[in-house]
Amino acid sequence: MTKTNSRPTGTKVAIYCRVSTDEQAKNGYSIADQKRELLRHAESEGHVVVETIVDDGYSGASRERPGLDRILELTEAGEMELAIATKRDRWFRSRLYRLMLDEDLAELGVRLVALNDTGNRIGDGVQDDFAEWEREVITERTRTGRFNRVRSGRLLIGRRPLYGYRLTDDGRYEVHPVEMEGVRLVLGLAAEGEPLRAIRRALHAAGFPSPTGKERWHPYTVKRVVLQ
Repeated sequence: MTKTNSRPTGTKVAIYCRVSTDEQAKNGYSIADQKRELLRHAESEGHVVVETIVDDGYSGASRERPGLDRILELTEAGEMELAIATKRDRWFRSRLYRLMLDEDLAELGVRLVALNDTGNRIGDGVQDDFAEWEREVITERTRTGRFNRVRSGRLLIGRRPLYGYRLTDDGRYEVHPVEMEGVRLVLGLAAEGEPLRAIRRALHAAGFPSPTGKERWHPYTVKRVVLQ
């Protein structure tokens, strides 16, 4: 393989695909379409694809996605240098969440990119603003739909309870004693000014399970518990 000065060669990348159920039904831009486009791009750039990561049916407004957790795992293991999506809004429809993840990954030398990145801070910012505005419109429509469900007497159940809680069979939220102790530990150490990685070590030492049920915590996951 010949190296050139115009593009990275042999860069270890993960390709990331996401679509919500509503988006797929509306636009027909399926996971398979995204995979094909990203693999074609990786091949043309001479990248080495270490893994294909899929979040199927997850909203871009959500911070809690298995695919994002997997990206953090690969990053901390030093197994990738770059994560690529087809569009910027595949990563997030929230500028805040995007900035938070960018900051966490930058500490380990990993970047999130998209095929429609402009390479210009203002241009990318306009795209992010539009994605967030579009998400707000969707949220308002969803809120109206939920209001109508409540008026009709139907129960609303979220995708996943906050860490420290469980959803009962009759649709109520109740405290999960073990996880709530973990929440107290996280908030206590955060209030004392401990960095996220120190809090993560404390959680590992105490044996608290992560929100995904795995033993291993990531700084980004700790931050989600602090902000939930």
